[in-house]
Amino acid sequence: MEISQSCEGIFLSQKRYAFNLLKRFKLDKCKVVATPLVVNEKLMKDDGEERADPKVYRSLIGNLLYLTASRPEIMLTVSLLSRYMQSIFSWSTKKQDIVAQSSAEGEYVAVASATNQAIWLRKILLELNLLPKEPTVICVDNKSAIAMAENLGQHGRTKHINIWFHTLRDAEKI
Repeated sequence: MEISQSCEGIFLSQKRYAFNLLKRFKLDKCKVVATPLVVNEKLMKDDGEERADPKVYRSLIGNLLYLTASRPEIMLTVSLLSRYMQSIFSWSTKKQDIVAQSSAEGEYVAVASATNQAIWLRKILLELNLLPKEPTVICVDNKSAIAMAENLGQHGRTKHINIWFHTLRDAEKI
């Protein structure tokens, strides 16, 4: 994320990130278009073309999702494209219902919410007889949030966190 400040205001941009993304996926020579999606285009999982490498496709979609932070107009297109990935992908953004007293608590609450969503999705897949054999992996990069999830004992720094969020600890067994 690039931040620039002038007398007109503060501007956020991901210009360099977007350019590097285009270069990485060899799209930097493509023509510029006014809209990110062809109007009335019918997308199909099997359109007769050679199958894309799933790892590269997931990487592209993940990078594009990150780019939507500064380019919300591409969200619809990226979400449509994410439907054609081999692994299920869920994307959600909303304000948290609580005011976190630390970044660790904020991360912990977000992970608890993601875990609940994963459990809900797995129950739907179970009803459709499509339950994956592999466990659902939820990635967390906050060491304090990981420590809270792994530490079953309560201590002074985490006792204010609502019990409801601690269901995350039991989710590993589901």
